[in-house]
Amino acid sequence: MRHLGFTLTLLLAAAPSLLRAQDATTATQPTVAPKVSSQITQSITAALPKYSPPKPVAEAKPANAPNPDVIELPKMKVSPKQRPRLTPDISLTTKAFNEKLARDKLSSFDRNVLNRYTLPLFGTSAADRAREEYERAKKDQMAADVQHLAQVAEAIDPAQAKAMRQAIDKP
Repeated sequence: MRHLGFTLTLLLAAAPSLLRAQDATTATQPTVAPKVSSQITQSITAALPKYSPPKPVAEAKPANAPNPDVIELPKMKVSPKQRPRLTPDISLTTKAFNEKLARDKLSSFDRNVLNRYTLPLFGTSAADRAREEYERAKKDQMAADVQHLAQVAEAIDPAQAKAMRQAIDKP
């Protein structure tokens, strides 16, 4: 086993020099192309197909003539869709929105002194009360809008107007 490793190492070390010596001997020998007789050349060329140039087109189409095989689409400019502006009402979580409402609706004295702490089981925070007030105001505005539409609809269909008023009065 020991001799095999030594022999393998010697072969690997000597391989590049042996390859260089072999390249040098082949480089000095001239390469001679075999000569082909004229009879063989003629028989080979006779078997090959003859060249025939393509026939010119009788009608030359103008460069801007439409091709019936090609569908042309109108030119369009593609631009990325603009993102909607993120307003604080859209991008806020429920808790952050409630706190924003409390900041907007309540005075700093009310927020920081009177309603600073709430009892977990008995009270609601100032932010939750501000959210309830906001929801109440939205509901009142919707009721006013429906009442106005009911007045307009009463001229055309009194039954529809009555149904609208009853629907908005339901809890």
